[in-house]
Amino acid sequence: MKWFLVLLIAIHSTIAFALPTKTAQGKQAVSLQLLWKNQFQFAGYYIAKEKGFYNEAGLEVDIREFSHQVDLVGDVLEGKSDFAVGRSSLLIEKANGKDIVALFAAYQQSPLMLLSKASSGIKKPMDLKGKRIMITHDAEQVAEVMAMLLQAGLRRTDYEHQHHSFNLQDMIEDKTDAMGSYISNEPFQMEQLGIPYTILHPADFGFDMYADILFTSRKLLDEQPDLTLQFYEASLKGWHYAFDHIEETAQLIYSHYNSQKRSLDALIYEGNALKKLAFDEKGYFGTLSPEKFESMAKLYLIIGALSPNYDFKGFIYKPEVVMFTERERAYLSHKGDITLCASRDWMPYQGIKENNYQGLVSDYMSLLLDKLDLTITVMPSDSWPQTLNMIRSGLCDIAPGAMATPKRGQHLAFSRPYLSMPAVVAVHNRSQFSDTAEQLADKRLAVRSDSAFYEILVNRYPNATIVPVASVSDGLRRLETGDVFGFIDAPASISYTMQAEHLMDITLYNSLNDQWDLSVAVRRDNQILLDIINRVIGTLSPQEHNAIANHWLNIRYAYKVDYSRVWLVGALFLLILMLVAYRYKVVAGYNRQLKFMAQHDALTGISNRNKLYEYLTNSLEIYRRYERPSAVIFFDVDDFKQVNDQHGHNEGDRILITLADVVKTAIRKTDQIGRWGGEEFLIILPESDLEMAATLAEKLRATIAQHDFGLGKHTITCSFGIAQVQQADTIASLIHRADNALYQAKNGGKNCVRAAESAAESA
Repeated sequence: MKWFLVLLIAIHSTIAFALPTKTAQGKQAVSLQLLWKNQFQFAGYYIAKEKGFYNEAGLEVDIREFSHQVDLVGDVLEGKSDFAVGRSSLLIEKANGKDIVALFAAYQQSPLMLLSKASSGIKKPMDLKGKRIMITHDAEQVAEVMAMLLQAGLRRTDYEHQHHSFNLQDMIEDKTDAMGSYISNEPFQMEQLGIPYTILHPADFGFDMYADILFTSRKLLDEQPDLTLQFYEASLKGWHYAFDHIEETAQLIYSHYNSQKRSLDALIYEGNALKKLAFDEKGYFGTLSPEKFESMAKLYLIIGALSPNYDFKGFIYKPEVVMFTERERAYLSHKGDITLCASRDWMPYQGIKENNYQGLVSDYMSLLLDKLDLTITVMPSDSWPQTLNMIRSGLCDIAPGAMATPKRGQHLAFSRPYLSMPAVVAVHNRSQFSDTAEQLADKRLAVRSDSAFYEILVNRYPNATIVPVASVSDGLRRLETGDVFGFIDAPASISYTMQAEHLMDITLYNSLNDQWDLSVAVRRDNQILLDIINRVIGTLSPQEHNAIANHWLNIRYAYKVDYSRVWLVGALFLLILMLVAYRYKVVAGYNRQLKFMAQHDALTGISNRNKLYEYLTNSLEIYRRYERPSAVIFFDVDDFKQVNDQHGHNEGDRILITLADVVKTAIRKTDQIGRWGGEEFLIILPESDLEMAATLAEKLRATIAQHDFGLGKHTITCSFGIAQVQQADTIASLIHRADNALYQAKNGGKNCVRAAESAAESA
């Protein structure tokens, strides 16, 4: 009995230790571990506590300064801390099996940089050759700095790596030439002393790293999702307030969180410097993207801190809360109500029944606008021209069930699609139809007059007679009378009307091989509303999509069927078989698409990194077994950031697509090209040695440089690194050598080809 009581006490203690507890005031006790001493770097958390944002969420938060006894990740996993702020090296912890979840990044770019006195003459990374650099010895913490130096062609033997004293006076007294510093701290001290300085920031050389990532354990998230969301939202609110009120926040830190005895001016300087790093290019705070994590992972691969088979699945927290810019929040606060133009009769997608707006689209709009805390005013519309006029005149803010076309794009802007379904053709069973698109080319085809497919079909089938009809019912009736050969619409709306009006002998075909992508349309001059809607659509979960689809595509089909009539039962059974067969065909198509997506880059259509790893594995196995030569070409676009900055990201995407097409036509059919990430590409050359790879790379370099990419005077060039497979190679070592050669090409003036050293030479 005694040992049983001891066991119970131990279990109770473990549970109490592992999970947050209630305080005497009924608040949830929560701990937050910082990664350094108190300063403006963590301002959002102080504000959330002092302004009562945590208290409003029912939380009592203990904010803990860093000490060298703290193990940030280990303490979170063991329950010693509920939440913590970590460096970008959390990626490595995740890849090594630590079950942690990243909630948001306080900074989109790392504040870490190399600081030097202006009198040293150091103006670019290459100037550091032969110099003394004071940085920490933990490569994982300074990956962006190491990558910047590697890009400049500097290896560890090219400079003296000094132990970091964290004493700025050492640089002032010329005991070192450059020092790893924070852009928000040491420059202020240099300005106070009147000493001119130079900054080498990795972000200026293309090496962006998240910094100060708020994270927790998967265990806490799974067991207390509400607590995680409450802490997440209150913290974000604190950060927005901190950067909106920098001087007030600095005063609060100066008075209550100033363990480092910083001056008020220093804290204000720090706040203004960090604000420039805190928001992404669209003005959002806290953003975490898989694409940027992939770019960061590449840096860790370069320095050897990460293995190529890493997996970040489930690393990014996906809350239902939506983050907005200050301008967007002000817009929503002022707006209050959204007016939408709704089609009267396109069920089950949308319609006005007994003065109620209902359907799939209606449910989506209710869900989206609930997330925005906006009310809905519905304006019924009888046609697309009427909807367009109402939006252009300002009577409506949005058209919620719109499909983008070039003609509509002259007046409207369209959100990302929130609902996609195939466009099908309904044909009467008496018609002879072989389910081919060619057979429709000269037929009479009916389509709703306000459907986007009216415009599409007129262009696609110039020899066909396109008959506009007022509704789905009108189109199906014309089909029954033989007035038209086929009626084109979405499958659910046709099936819904067939059941409601007891229409028989009609079959649906997917001959068009086209999609009905429903978006939200707004006036072209209302970009802020479009950005807000896109942001919210991105938060919709699979469960939310499924709930709406199941409600309208399953439940609503049967409620008007008279089961007392046997022929209706038979018709219903036939319809179910038809829908099952159709669904099987669609699912099979989706599976093919998913397999393609898993192996191909979504932008360019060429192989993605996953597929390239498969090809590389095969190449290495063939070399080891048969000693057949194989080589790789690693290349990227020179100064690609300038393309995005000067011409926009859409043009940047177009350049990458065109580049992939140009290269595909210039390589052999046996060669494999893929997008490694961002503007970087990899070509795998079977049965090729280093000389053959160099010849092809030079050919590609010249072809790309001479190609007209449609940017006027702005020419596109690429730099190339090549490497041949060797006996001791792994995928990581092969890519590392090719990558080093690419950096040499960059350092050699760009638009050139460089070959990697052998494994023995590089060792």
